[in-house]
Amino acid sequence: MKAENARLVLVKCVCHSSQLACNEAIDVLPTHIDYLVRETFNWFAHSPKRQQAYRETYAAINSGGVPNKLVGVCATRWLSIAPALRSILNQWAALRSHFEAAKSQERCYAAKVLSEMFADEQNLLFVKFLSPIVDEFERMNKLFQCEAPDPVRLNEDLICFVNALMARVVMPGYAEPDNAQWEQHILHARACSLGVLFLHCLEKSSFSDADKLLLSERGRKFIVACIRSVVKRLPANLKLLSDLLLLAPKNIKKYSFDFIHRSFSAFIGTSSISSLESEYRLLQTKVDDLAEGTQSITQFWAHAAVGVVECVGTPGSSQGFSVSVPACGVIWHKSQMLLPPVTARRHAEGELTHTSCFSS
Repeated sequence: MKAENARLVLVKCVCHSSQLACNEAIDVLPTHIDYLVRETFNWFAHSPKRQQAYRETYAAINSGGVPNKLVGVCATRWLSIAPALRSILNQWAALRSHFEAAKSQERCYAAKVLSEMFADEQNLLFVKFLSPIVDEFERMNKLFQCEAPDPVRLNEDLICFVNALMARVVMPGYAEPDNAQWEQHILHARACSLGVLFLHCLEKSSFSDADKLLLSERGRKFIVACIRSVVKRLPANLKLLSDLLLLAPKNIKKYSFDFIHRSFSAFIGTSSISSLESEYRLLQTKVDDLAEGTQSITQFWAHAAVGVVECVGTPGSSQGFSVSVPACGVIWHKSQMLLPPVTARRHAEGELTHTSCFSS
C-alpha cells in the first residue's frame, strides 16, 4: 500500500501498546503489596474451613453481612490486579481480624506475615493510594478491548489519561506526553497530587513526618514509573492522531477548509487544493445527512467514502467528493487516485477500517 500511496502513515496498534504499558506499570508495584494481594487469595483458595471462619468474622464485624469473593491475581497481572486490590481494600478490617486470629490458631508463618501486613497502617494507606490509579489502567484497557472501538476517540482517551497522570507529579507547563523534558520537572513529593483520600488519611495518621514523606515519595515513584511505561509506547505521530478529531462531523461544520488544510497539508498535493476546497464546502452542506446513523468518526467517513466510490463508478459522473478516511490514513481524490478503485472501495465498505494503520 505504501508503494501505491506514499502519503500513508503507519500508526502502530495502540491497544497492544496500552496492554504492555499496563503490564510494565504493574511490575513496579511494591513487592510486599504484590505479596499481600497474592497470598491473601491463596490463603482461602483451597480451604473451605478458612473460608467459613472468615465468613463468620466478616458477619460479626459487618452486622451479619456476607463478604465479597476475593479475586486472585492471574498470570496476566494487569488484567486482575485492579479487582484484586479493590476486594482487599473493601474488606481490610475483616481480613485484619481474621489473620490476627489465624496467627495463633494455626501457628502458620504465612498467617503471621499476613497478620503483620494487615496490621500495618502504612500498607493500608498505600493500597488506598494504589487502587484508584490501577482502576484507571483497568478502565483504559476495557476501552481498548471493546468490540467496535473508534480509533480516533481511543487516542483522545489515551492522551487524556496520560495527561491526567502527568498532572499529578509533573510541573505545569511540562505535563504533556510530547515534552521530552518532563522527567526533569518532577514536583516535590509534598506538592504531588496523590489522591484526596490518601492525603487525608496521611494527614490524620500518627506517622512521623519522615514516614509521611517516605510514603509520598513511594507514591510519586510509582506514578512516574507508570507515566514512563505509557509514554514510551505512545504513537510517535500524536499530533496527527489528535488532528483527526477535526474530521468529526460537528467539526466539519465548524471549521473552514483553510483551518483543516493546515493540519493535513502534507497529505494534499498543491494541484488539488482548489478542487478539494470546493468539494469540502459542498461536504459541509451534506454533513448532517452523511452523519445520520453513524456512531463514530470512522463510520462517518466510511459512509461518505461509499458514496464517493459509487459516484466515481458512475460513467460521466462529476459529483465526487474528496474524502479523508481517518481509520486508514488515506486522502483520496477523484482526479488523483492515491489508491486503486478496488482498494478504495474496500476501505469505504469498512473491510480495512481497523487493519491497515492500526495493526502492529
